[in-house]
Amino acid sequence: HMPVMTGPEVVRELRNRDYRGKVFAVSASRGDELREFISAGCDGAFAKPFKRAQLVEFLARHLAVAPGLVELEYRASTPDSTADDPSEENGPLESTLADDEAMLPLIAEFLRLLTTQMDLVTKACDRGDFAQLGSTVHQIKGSAGTFGYDVISEQAIRIERAIKENRNREEIGLRTRELLKLCERALAAPVPNQQS
Repeated sequence: HMPVMTGPEVVRELRNRDYRGKVFAVSASRGDELREFISAGCDGAFAKPFKRAQLVEFLARHLAVAPGLVELEYRASTPDSTADDPSEENGPLESTLADDEAMLPLIAEFLRLLTTQMDLVTKACDRGDFAQLGSTVHQIKGSAGTFGYDVISEQAIRIERAIKENRNREEIGLRTRELLKLCERALAAPVPNQQS
């Protein structure tokens, strides 16, 4: 969520100022909203959350390079991805972007705001206010995926789906408790020092 201009408005402004570089949109929105980014002047638009392989294929297609080359560059710049699925664990949940020094202040801010969002989620679920719950979970979904917490984003998607399908309150409550547990694990992980 941008405070002054929407994403498409920013892209239109860039193009109006004769910026000719590549511009890609990454958004929690889908369908017509992604098409709006393209009509505004983006070279490509991609919905989050996404898997690494999807991002590699997307970049290869839009940057006109071989997927293998993008994959090699991605592997060289990211931590080992062979670890067990974090959704099966109970310990601290670290961002997959924690090794990227430029991301550390953004991850810290995401985690700071997450505590407020968790409180909103808890209260909305307790009241059975699924409109508020869905809205807050949607925000968590997009932010968590952006800052390297894919497992949180995927759980948020499950809650959104359960709300849209009018599942019973107990099922939505169970999925929400699972989301809150993942968020608590993220907050329990040490944030690497932002100064080397």
